Amino acid sequence: MSSAYVLVAFAVCILLMILFISKWKIHPVTSILVATIILAISIGTPWDKIEGIINKGMADTLKSIAIVIVLGCILGKVLEETGAAVSITKATVKLFGEKRVLWAILLASAILGIPIWADTVVILLIPIVSNLALQTNKSMMSYGTALYMGALVTASLVPPTPGPVAAAALLHLPLSDAIMWGVLISIPSVFAAGLYCLTLKEPVAPQDEYIKSAEASKDKPLPSVGTSLAPIILPLVLIFLNTGINAMFPDTTVAKVFKFVGSPLAALLAGCLFSLVLTGAEWRSKKVMNDWVESALRSSAMPIMVTAMGGALAAFIKNAGVANAVAETVVQFSIPGIIIPILIAALIHVITGSNALGVMTAAALVEPMLGALGISPLAAFLACGTGALMFKHANSSGFWVTVTMSNMDIRQGIRAVGGGSTVAGVTGAAITVNKTDAQGKALAGATFVLEDSRGREAYQATSNASGIVRFTKVDSGTYTLLEKAAPEDYVISDKTYELTVSGSRVTMDGKTYSPVTFVNRRAAELNRRDHYAFLVGYADGTFGPERNMTRAEVTTMFARLLTEQIEADKTYSSTFNDVAKDCWAANYIGYMQQFGIVTGYEDGSFRPDAPVTRAEFAAIASRFEKLTQGSASFTDVPDTHWAVKYINFAATRGWVTGYEDGTFKPEHSITRAEVAAVTCRLLERSADQTYIRSHIGELRTFADVTESHWAYWYAMEAANGHDYTKSGGSENWSRTHR
Repeated sequence: MSSAYVLVAFAVCILLMILFISKWKIHPVTSILVATIILAISIGTPWDKIEGIINKGMADTLKSIAIVIVLGCILGKVLEETGAAVSITKATVKLFGEKRVLWAILLASAILGIPIWADTVVILLIPIVSNLALQTNKSMMSYGTALYMGALVTASLVPPTPGPVAAAALLHLPLSDAIMWGVLISIPSVFAAGLYCLTLKEPVAPQDEYIKSAEASKDKPLPSVGTSLAPIILPLVLIFLNTGINAMFPDTTVAKVFKFVGSPLAALLAGCLFSLVLTGAEWRSKKVMNDWVESALRSSAMPIMVTAMGGALAAFIKNAGVANAVAETVVQFSIPGIIIPILIAALIHVITGSNALGVMTAAALVEPMLGALGISPLAAFLACGTGALMFKHANSSGFWVTVTMSNMDIRQGIRAVGGGSTVAGVTGAAITVNKTDAQGKALAGATFVLEDSRGREAYQATSNASGIVRFTKVDSGTYTLLEKAAPEDYVISDKTYELTVSGSRVTMDGKTYSPVTFVNRRAAELNRRDHYAFLVGYADGTFGPERNMTRAEVTTMFARLLTEQIEADKTYSSTFNDVAKDCWAANYIGYMQQFGIVTGYEDGSFRPDAPVTRAEFAAIASRFEKLTQGSASFTDVPDTHWAVKYINFAATRGWVTGYEDGTFKPEHSITRAEVAAVTCRLLERSADQTYIRSHIGELRTFADVTESHWAYWYAMEAANGHDYTKSGGSENWSRTHR
């Protein structure tokens, strides 16, 4: 499957998803699901695997995010209903004074946009803002737009608003990082939007009904500003304390306690519980404990399901090789990788009108491409958030809420809300590009990274023409050095090093650091064109379907299946201490080692006569492809298993399967029947049943593998070389040969 085809399939999938949502008004959840299935079919996913991959992608995404979104919605509902939002706004206006009312509106709106939907912030505060416009003789075109802009920016960039929460989860970004950097990027974006609002001087009077509403509620008791802010501040403090304490005192009892207390779940739960103070004596009433919670649950359903569908879509994007196709395009046209998530988020937002949908969907689409684009999860998160701000217009509920309640016509609304959101988005995007492009851009050559103790990419560097890789200005800490991207036609090295940096001192394994050498091995390509026999039987006419194959036999089999064949007059020596020069498979083992397809054990041995395990065979098969994160999982293959990435990748591709009890049995020896089946799937080979039945006398057959055996067709494909044509994925044999 070519990169061009993959890229076109991906683009068509996204286009259809957008058309479903915007033109045909199909719900986003259904639209993303349909687009996911279309992508799955177009990239050749086996029909019986589609549902499982979708379910697994959804489950993997929701397990860390569903409850957080629910708690965020509950917190926002309490702040809305108790008058805490109004209290924060009035205090902010009082702090800034009459001459800087617009900035007070922006700040209050930005704070409230963190836990409350931007549309709701406008609805809550429009009476106050209308009254302020009347008192200061300012245009609602300016004040109304400012009211919406502050909340819009933080709702796109700062958790625990559902959109950013979901995006952070999809990108595997710690919530503390998302909050901190989201706030930092929000500040200049809100400021730029404020400057734009100051230019909106066309006279627009407030609506009388909101003036009257503000007057009627003037004497309504409100909670204090400190009490109102506390439920917002408390979760943020706990999350940051978790980050700081675990950085300063790792593996201590206190750090372990704060890993839970400062987790998104516990921190937001603490904020929700504290918010009950705002309800006074009513906290146990049906209104608070039932009605408000049920309303919040209804509000959370949409972002939860969109996020889940995004996870399912991401699973197929990973399997399809979209990342590689995008990377090739980026390199070919010299497009900065950071631009891609900005454009995707902006496109989805402009067409659908939903900034939350823009940031969530863009995050799901971009996550599998991070390595190919050469950007970090943090950079992608900020890019998605700022891109999702671009040009609010008439297909957005927030646009209409702001325009109608601010008494603007549509022309004024386009200029005010559309222009203001674009200014905010462009400002944030520009900062994101300037900050992250220099740090994360993929360059030609071999690219290496230093990962911090949490497995996050901290530094990146690329080998120069001399093969030298230099990391400069590395902060003190513990890092893992590994190769991230190999030059063209080479495979990534599996070697890693643990480094400790203290000031200018670098140590590795307790010793003073000295330069290490990574060896890039040439990529090996399987011959999928010529269908030679690759697994024949024994002299007694049997196939031995339940017999095991040795590591030497499997290595030899795959060596003979390579496009680049071994040179008969050349000796290929291996580095294994138990492979003698006169070993029948020595040349094949040495040849395959140079490609990195086969590896040995920690004691330097290869164990050529040992049976191949199911895990080892999955690893060998997977090394012929550019490895991506597979979505399959088995109960007996934990994340700590040495071959988990190979097994999951192979399972996702449909090469290997597990057992009915959900296990894979990685340490069991693989049988010859299983080898035949997996290799046929890997090579995309399938037996022509009609030809075989009509020419059975001309073919190599086996007494112990008849047509009733589950592996019969695989064995016939493996044992009989043939010429063929393909039609609709099926083979039509024309002539056999041995």
